[in-house]
Amino acid sequence: MKKATNAALATMKFREEKKLNELGDISHRIKKLGATQTDIEWIPGGKLLDTFCEKDAIFNFLSDQDRGIISIVDLGMVNMHKAAK
Repeated sequence: MKKATNAALATMKFREEKKLNELGDISHRIKKLGATQTDIEWIPGGKLLDTFCEKDAIFNFLSDQDRGIISIVDLGMVNMHKAAK
């Protein structure tokens, strides 16, 4: 429980420092259900992320208009060495 609590607090601190909470709900920006990474220019850093990914490495969709975006990522199609550099 203590490790989970510390991890959650660290995540909240990171989100605050990087101003991630200021994005708010971005689900309305998705242009279509089932958008691929190249379709989602609305994600901050999305174009940079795309340079590390093979085609269709990331699949985003809204299963329900009242819920958040779900992303499925095939990590085997993401060049982690290039991303780390």
